Amino acid sequence: SSALGATISGTVGIGGRQDMSGVLVTAQEVSLSAITSRDGSYSIKNVPSGSHTVIAQKTGCLVEIQSDVVVGNSSAIVNFQLIPGDLKIDNQINLLDRIMLTSVWQTSEGDPNWNSMMDIFEDGVIDEKDRDLLLSHWRKGNSSIRLGSLEVLSEPDGAAILLNGADTGETTPYTFHGMVAAIEYMVTLTIEGYPEQQEPAKLEANETTSLYLILDDQPPEFNNWAQIPEDLTENDKGSL
Repeated sequence: SSALGATISGTVGIGGRQDMSGVLVTAQEVSLSAITSRDGSYSIKNVPSGSHTVIAQKTGCLVEIQSDVVVGNSSAIVNFQLIPGDLKIDNQINLLDRIMLTSVWQTSEGDPNWNSMMDIFEDGVIDEKDRDLLLSHWRKGNSSIRLGSLEVLSEPDGAAILLNGADTGETTPYTFHGMVAAIEYMVTLTIEGYPEQQEPAKLEANETTSLYLILDDQPPEFNNWAQIPEDLTENDKGSL
């Protein structure tokens, strides 16, 4: 097991919520990730030995970073407790978030101006519970952690999106907001009947990075080729 690496696992809690799914947990230096299940559990496998920075992030929550997580031949346990209410997506909870909550006040799921991210309590309505939860975390956050967005597009649409090997549960086209910038994410797209496509993306702070991948269901075959003439070079006119 030491040759393959160890496992970083643990749980992620989100204040005021029962559903802890969808949190992206990343071992930064090796670009390996996992997505939490409903109970908040996650497991990043095959992590090389050494010291790692582990990041937990989900849109609408303050990012939490734990540095110097030492991984040896055995598993490391890393737990997080995320704080929801970062509606402005700047890794701070302040007046700007309160104003955004006011803009959708008293709306419920299905209303024209409904925004699920503003439903901090996640009970299908934006009301006093969301306001109180936001105010309970007033002025928390770290503005030095810079965030960006990642837009993933494909041809054809409907490809499953994996980040650093972790299935996000989302399909193209999709935009991930509130992602930690200045680190590289490996994006993999899969769809039935097509070879998977993979490409790295490095996010810029306060910007949206777009990634467009074409999935080709008819890859070229490279056998039985003939070079005519046999001594054809880049300076010759001829066919290959």
